[in-house]
Amino acid sequence: MKIKESGEILLEKKFDRGNKDMFVDGINSEDGGFILVENSSNDDSLKLGPSITKVGKYNMMIELQNEKTISGRYGSISKSGNGKYALIFDSSISTNQEVWAWLFDSEFKVLWKSKVFDTSFGVSNFQIAHVPSGGFLAVGSDRSQNFNLFISEIDHEGKNVSEILDPEKVSSKYGLASHNGEFFIIYNAYKEIKNRRIAKKVGLLKFIRK
Repeated sequence: MKIKESGEILLEKKFDRGNKDMFVDGINSEDGGFILVENSSNDDSLKLGPSITKVGKYNMMIELQNEKTISGRYGSISKSGNGKYALIFDSSISTNQEVWAWLFDSEFKVLWKSKVFDTSFGVSNFQIAHVPSGGFLAVGSDRSQNFNLFISEIDHEGKNVSEILDPEKVSSKYGLASHNGEFFIIYNAYKEIKNRRIAKKVGLLKFIRK
Protein backbone atom coordinates (compact mmCIF):
# COMPACT_ATOMS: atom_id res chain seq x y z
CA MET A 1 0.00 0.00 0.00
CA LYS A 2 1.23 3.50 -0.89
CA ILE A 3 -0.29 6.44 0.96
CA LYS A 4 0.13 10.21 1.12
CA GLU A 5 1.06 12.04 4.30
CA SER A 6 -2.63 12.93 4.57
CA GLY A 7 -3.53 9.24 4.73
CA GLU A 8 -5.00 9.09 1.22
CA ILE A 9 -4.38 5.67 -0.39
CA LEU A 10 -2.55 5.98 -3.71
CA LEU A 11 -2.05 2.31 -4.53
CA GLU A 12 -3.07 -0.94 -2.89
CA LYS A 13 -2.39 -4.54 -3.87
CA LYS A 14 -3.18 -7.85 -2.22
CA PHE A 15 -1.29 -11.12 -2.60
CA ASP A 16 -2.98 -14.44 -1.81
CA ARG A 17 -0.60 -17.41 -1.96
CA GLY A 18 -3.17 -19.85 -0.61
CA ASN A 19 -1.30 -20.53 2.64
CA LYS A 20 -1.11 -18.95 6.06
CA ASP A 21 1.10 -16.01 5.12
CA MET A 22 2.55 -13.43 7.49
CA PHE A 23 4.55 -10.29 6.73
CA VAL A 24 7.62 -10.19 9.00
CA ASP A 25 9.92 -7.43 7.73
CA GLY A 26 10.50 -4.88 4.98
CA ILE A 27 12.98 -2.20 3.87
CA ASN A 28 13.46 0.22 1.00
CA SER A 29 15.63 -1.11 -1.81
CA GLU A 30 18.51 0.82 -3.38
CA ASP A 31 16.50 1.54 -6.56
CA GLY A 32 13.49 3.09 -4.83
CA GLY A 33 11.42 -0.07 -4.51
CA PHE A 34 10.89 -2.41 -1.59
CA ILE A 35 12.26 -5.65 -0.16
CA LEU A 36 9.53 -7.54 1.70
CA VAL A 37 9.97 -10.67 3.83
CA GLU A 38 7.15 -13.07 4.62
CA ASN A 39 6.62 -16.42 6.29
CA SER A 40 4.34 -18.90 4.54
CA SER A 41 3.02 -22.15 6.06
CA ASN A 42 -0.06 -24.37 5.85
CA ASP A 43 -1.17 -24.11 9.47
CA ASP A 44 1.32 -23.18 12.17
CA SER A 45 -0.35 -20.94 14.74
CA LEU A 46 2.58 -21.33 17.17
CA LYS A 47 5.19 -20.67 14.45
CA LEU A 48 7.09 -23.83 15.38
CA GLY A 49 6.55 -26.08 12.37
CA PRO A 50 7.70 -26.12 8.73
CA SER A 51 7.66 -22.71 7.10
CA ILE A 52 8.89 -20.99 3.95
CA THR A 53 10.60 -17.61 4.10
CA LYS A 54 10.03 -15.57 0.95
CA VAL A 55 12.15 -12.50 0.18
CA GLY A 56 10.58 -10.45 -2.59
CA LYS A 57 11.85 -7.41 -4.47
CA TYR A 58 9.11 -5.01 -5.61
CA ASN A 59 9.25 -1.86 -7.71
CA MET A 60 7.55 1.44 -6.85
CA MET A 61 4.27 0.14 -8.31
CA ILE A 62 4.39 -2.85 -5.89
CA GLU A 63 5.06 -5.26 -8.77
CA LEU A 64 7.14 -8.32 -7.91
CA GLN A 65 10.49 -8.20 -9.74
CA ASN A 66 12.43 -11.01 -8.09
CA GLU A 67 11.93 -13.50 -5.28
CA LYS A 68 14.04 -15.83 -3.16
CA THR A 69 12.39 -18.78 -1.38
CA ILE A 70 14.12 -20.39 1.62
CA SER A 71 13.02 -23.11 3.99
CA GLY A 72 12.84 -21.26 7.31
CA ARG A 73 10.97 -18.83 9.57
CA TYR A 74 11.32 -15.52 11.44
CA GLY A 75 13.00 -13.73 8.52
CA SER A 76 14.49 -10.27 9.17
CA ILE A 77 16.46 -8.19 6.66
CA SER A 78 18.95 -5.30 6.58
CA LYS A 79 20.68 -3.26 3.89
CA SER A 80 24.49 -3.33 3.82
CA GLY A 81 25.26 -0.83 1.09
CA ASN A 82 26.23 -1.35 -2.58
CA GLY A 83 22.91 -3.06 -3.26
CA LYS A 84 23.53 -5.92 -0.84
CA TYR A 85 21.12 -7.28 1.75
CA ALA A 86 21.55 -9.49 4.82
CA LEU A 87 18.78 -11.89 5.84
CA ILE A 88 18.67 -13.61 9.22
CA PHE A 89 16.26 -16.50 9.76
CA ASP A 90 15.66 -19.76 11.63
CA SER A 91 16.10 -22.85 9.44
CA SER A 92 14.65 -25.29 11.99
CA ILE A 93 11.14 -26.82 11.88
CA SER A 94 10.68 -27.63 15.57
CA THR A 95 11.11 -26.01 19.00
CA ASN A 96 14.86 -26.11 18.32
CA GLN A 97 16.48 -23.17 16.56
CA GLU A 98 19.27 -22.97 13.98
CA VAL A 99 19.70 -19.33 13.07
CA TRP A 100 21.57 -18.35 9.90
CA ALA A 101 22.57 -15.07 8.26
CA TRP A 102 22.81 -14.94 4.47
CA LEU A 103 24.21 -12.08 2.39
CA PHE A 104 22.61 -11.41 -1.03
CA ASP A 105 23.52 -9.14 -3.90
CA SER A 106 20.92 -7.00 -5.71
CA GLU A 107 19.83 -10.00 -7.82
CA PHE A 108 19.42 -12.21 -4.73
CA LYS A 109 22.54 -14.25 -5.47
CA VAL A 110 23.85 -15.67 -2.18
CA LEU A 111 27.35 -14.30 -1.42
CA TRP A 112 27.89 -16.07 1.90
CA LYS A 113 26.09 -18.03 4.60
CA SER A 114 26.92 -17.78 8.30
CA LYS A 115 25.54 -19.90 11.14
CA VAL A 116 24.81 -17.50 13.99
CA PHE A 117 23.19 -19.50 16.76
CA ASP A 118 21.62 -22.83 17.63
CA THR A 119 19.81 -24.13 20.69
CA SER A 120 17.81 -27.16 21.77
CA PHE A 121 14.93 -24.94 22.85
CA GLY A 122 14.10 -21.57 21.41
CA VAL A 123 11.35 -19.71 19.62
CA SER A 124 13.00 -16.29 19.40
CA ASN A 125 13.01 -14.12 16.30
CA PHE A 126 16.44 -12.61 15.57
CA GLN A 127 17.16 -9.20 14.03
CA ILE A 128 20.19 -7.97 12.10
CA ALA A 129 21.79 -4.56 11.44
CA HIS A 130 24.70 -3.38 9.30
CA VAL A 131 27.99 -2.25 10.88
CA PRO A 132 29.89 0.60 9.12
CA SER A 133 33.00 -1.59 8.77
CA GLY A 134 31.03 -3.94 6.53
CA GLY A 135 29.84 -6.55 9.01
CA PHE A 136 26.61 -7.05 10.94
CA LEU A 137 25.18 -7.39 14.41
CA ALA A 138 22.62 -10.12 15.09
CA VAL A 139 20.40 -9.89 18.17
CA GLY A 140 17.98 -12.37 19.76
CA SER A 141 17.34 -14.20 23.02
CA ASP A 142 18.85 -17.52 24.07
CA ARG A 143 15.92 -19.37 25.63
CA SER A 144 18.08 -22.35 26.56
CA GLN A 145 20.09 -19.99 28.81
CA ASN A 146 17.29 -18.42 30.86
CA PHE A 147 16.20 -16.16 28.02
CA ASN A 148 19.41 -14.10 28.13
CA LEU A 149 19.90 -11.43 25.49
CA PHE A 150 22.22 -12.78 22.75
CA ILE A 151 24.33 -10.53 20.49
CA SER A 152 26.61 -11.84 17.73
CA GLU A 153 28.99 -9.80 15.56
CA ILE A 154 29.58 -11.04 12.00
CA ASP A 155 32.34 -9.62 9.81
CA HIS A 156 32.07 -8.72 6.10
CA GLU A 157 33.09 -12.26 5.09
CA GLY A 158 30.37 -13.91 7.17
CA LYS A 159 32.60 -15.02 10.05
CA ASN A 160 31.39 -14.78 13.65
CA VAL A 161 34.00 -12.64 15.40
CA SER A 162 32.42 -12.09 18.82
CA GLU A 163 29.43 -13.07 20.94
CA ILE A 164 27.85 -11.37 23.95
CA LEU A 165 25.40 -13.03 26.34
CA ASP A 166 23.85 -10.33 28.50
CA PRO A 167 22.67 -11.69 31.88
CA GLU A 168 19.44 -9.72 31.66
CA LYS A 169 16.45 -12.00 31.14
CA VAL A 170 14.37 -10.81 28.21
CA SER A 171 11.21 -11.81 26.43
CA SER A 172 11.01 -12.29 22.65
CA LYS A 173 9.90 -8.67 22.29
CA TYR A 174 12.82 -6.40 21.43
CA GLY A 175 14.01 -4.03 18.74
CA LEU A 176 17.34 -3.25 17.08
CA ALA A 177 18.20 0.08 15.46
CA SER A 178 21.44 1.63 14.21
CA HIS A 179 22.64 5.14 13.39
CA ASN A 180 26.16 6.28 12.40
CA GLY A 181 27.87 3.32 14.04
CA GLU A 182 25.79 3.46 17.21
CA PHE A 183 23.42 0.59 18.00
CA PHE A 184 20.39 0.59 20.23
CA ILE A 185 18.61 -2.49 21.56
CA ILE A 186 15.35 -2.05 23.43
CA TYR A 187 13.79 -5.03 25.16
CA ASN A 188 11.34 -6.21 27.81
CA ALA A 189 13.10 -7.55 30.90
CA TYR A 190 11.33 -9.73 33.45
CA LYS A 191 11.76 -11.57 36.73
CA GLU A 192 10.31 -14.85 37.93
CA ILE A 193 7.90 -14.94 40.88
CA LYS A 194 6.47 -18.33 41.86
CA ASN A 195 7.40 -19.79 38.45
CA ARG A 196 5.67 -16.95 36.64
CA ARG A 197 7.40 -14.42 34.41
CA ILE A 198 6.53 -10.91 35.55
CA ALA A 199 7.49 -7.84 33.50
CA LYS A 200 10.12 -5.85 35.36
CA LYS A 201 11.23 -3.01 33.10
CA VAL A 202 11.96 -1.91 29.57
CA GLY A 203 15.71 -2.01 28.99
CA LEU A 204 17.87 -0.07 26.53
CA LEU A 205 21.40 -0.95 25.49
CA LYS A 206 23.62 1.42 23.52
CA PHE A 207 27.01 0.48 22.13
CA ILE A 208 29.33 1.44 19.27
CA ARG A 209 30.94 -0.62 16.51
CA LYS A 210 33.17 1.20 14.01
